[in-house]
Amino acid sequence: MWHFTNNLRLDYIDTSSIEEMFDHFCKGVSLYGPFWNHVLDYWGKSIEKPKEVIFLMYEEIKEQPKIQLKCLVEFLEFSFSIEEENCGVKDKILRMCSFENLTNLDENINGKLSTGEETKMFFCRGEVGDWKHYFTLGMSVIACQQQFQAQDNDIILITSPKSGTVWLKSLLIALVNRNNHPIFEKDHPLLLKNAHDLILFLELDLYADGQVLDFSSFTSPRLLATHVPFASLPKSVQNSRTKLVYLCRNPRDTFISMWNFANNLRLDNHKDTNFIEEMFDHFC
Repeated sequence: MWHFTNNLRLDYIDTSSIEEMFDHFCKGVSLYGPFWNHVLDYWGKSIEKPKEVIFLMYEEIKEQPKIQLKCLVEFLEFSFSIEEENCGVKDKILRMCSFENLTNLDENINGKLSTGEETKMFFCRGEVGDWKHYFTLGMSVIACQQQFQAQDNDIILITSPKSGTVWLKSLLIALVNRNNHPIFEKDHPLLLKNAHDLILFLELDLYADGQVLDFSSFTSPRLLATHVPFASLPKSVQNSRTKLVYLCRNPRDTFISMWNFANNLRLDNHKDTNFIEEMFDHFC
């Protein structure tokens, strides 16, 4: 949507910044109303009236095109004849309608609609997860602030990065879930998974892609984590009886841990590492 809007505005010098448009998107400013309402209304109708409404996921069509085409055929009752099956019509449809084929058609490269828009504007990369190349942490925080609804029995672990987060996550998991998972049982979650996979970060995991979240699978009390300062917590958290567990660490040790962590992240892609003096200046 951001790419499309900016392409429409190429005749103008200015374009919409991704931060500006993301803020509008989260507030529901769109030609056809808030995205969340749009999606949830039709998703609800697809459950209420499965014979009249089908709810498809872009990501699932990209990942399993044959299966999703079969679902669409069954829903529309446009079944393939035996002759079509034998001729491989399904595969031909998928090849003809693939992103690779459509984006390389001359009409979709050099053509224009009757209203004047260039047809190439309607074809971007189409990649699943392309948001990762553009989204910033700040956008995830905004999405969390606007959407997350706290419950009074929630438990949220809060740390500054590299202050013992995994350790405290592990302690909370063992403590809160000890009735369901006796300590040292062979299939205890902590013995099978990293604590980061068991207690997710609000801004880094749950709201990282701006999706509409379903917390129904979370057991009570919900264990969550965040690195954001108190002022940036969702208002629903600040105004509830949610229990906040804050872990502080000696800043000198926090800095050294952060410096080592940053350099380890860079080893695979960069020969150079952060000088400790440089990073200490940033930290201070």
